Amino acid sequence: MTDVNLMALCLWREARGEKEEGMSAVACVIMNRVKAKWGTLQKVILSKNQFTSISVPTDSQFSLNPKPGDKLYTKALDIAEEAIA
Repeated sequence: MTDVNLMALCLWREARGEKEEGMSAVACVIMNRVKAKWGTLQKVILSKNQFTSISVPTDSQFSLNPKPGDKLYTKALDIAEEAIA
């Protein structure tokens, strides 16, 4: 999975209910941790208990994936691309 796709999935799972603002906030948290040298983008997102929808199998969001054409996931991809750039 590419960095953009992993980040978009994390944004979608963690904050899709908060729409664009919430997903942008999560993207800022991720990028701030990368810049603070917590590790690579993948290490930051996949670290246990940091973003439980990605790293904790008992999280109710863990197995959810967006359906084709999901507008919020498309927005999450846009936010992820912008944040990484």
